[in-house]
Amino acid sequence: MLKPELRQISADILADLLRSNLLPEAYVPSEETREAKSILRQRMFFVRVQTMVKNRIYAIVERHPEIPSQAPDVSDSFAASGMEWLKGLELPGQDGRILLSELELLEVLKGKISQSNDIVKEIARGDRRVKLLRSIPGIGSLFSVFICLWWQSFPWEDN
Repeated sequence: MLKPELRQISADILADLLRSNLLPEAYVPSEETREAKSILRQRMFFVRVQTMVKNRIYAIVERHPEIPSQAPDVSDSFAASGMEWLKGLELPGQDGRILLSELELLEVLKGKISQSNDIVKEIARGDRRVKLLRSIPGIGSLFSVFICLWWQSFPWEDN
């Protein structure tokens, strides 16, 4: 909290800046834009947590050197066949329980990410800018929505 004399000085400085037209306008995005950004932030959070959970699963399996040699030859350890193999592992001690718990959490996160993807697709539906951005190689539906929402954060954009 500012001391009373500093508050007066700050108020005087702000008044001078305002009179001189040197204070920039604040931009507040629309409610729709704020909600869409919130969905994207939520999805990014879920993906970050999913990565953490996968890393924990790798660490649990790596603690048992005999296990990786039995692993099926799959490109994605967390696809259907890899998940079945992981669920079937019988690890000694608490590692077995922890592994099953992590696998359950991973399934929940995959569901949440899928729900978020559906909402992002709904946001993107009918937006010509998203369609145009998706025509650029390397820019998918999620990133194109992100770019459009980021661009809307600038007050000079005339949507």
